[in-house]
Amino acid sequence: MATATKGKSKSAANGKEPGAREKARQAKQEAEAKARQAKIDNGDLIVVGKSEFEAASKDTQSSAQIKKILDAYKASDKPLVFADVAKKAGAKYPEDLIPCMYSLELIGLVRRFGARTANERRARQAFLWVG
Repeated sequence: MATATKGKSKSAANGKEPGAREKARQAKQEAEAKARQAKIDNGDLIVVGKSEFEAASKDTQSSAQIKKILDAYKASDKPLVFADVAKKAGAKYPEDLIPCMYSLELIGLVRRFGARTANERRARQAFLWVG
């Protein structure tokens, strides 16, 4: 004589009909699959073989610093020394961020200059926003 498990019907206890927990798990999986497909459809998730590339929207420390640097260049009508601008933006190692400026130079958004004062032998990198 089979008795129903507390909280489940007799057929759910026998495995014929999924219980509430199983239904919730299936609903969650279906919702996740729909959300994943929506990301693929709008281009926020690209699947290439076994790799998945999901669009990132969270700002990192470097991206926040680059944004501040670019804002400073956009606001200026004269060339600015990169190291000075980067330090004001909070960059501990400005030289790590300068490749970004070289990239912008390659696509024509900034123009590079050598900056030196009368007593300096070496020119420092300076840029002017032209984009």
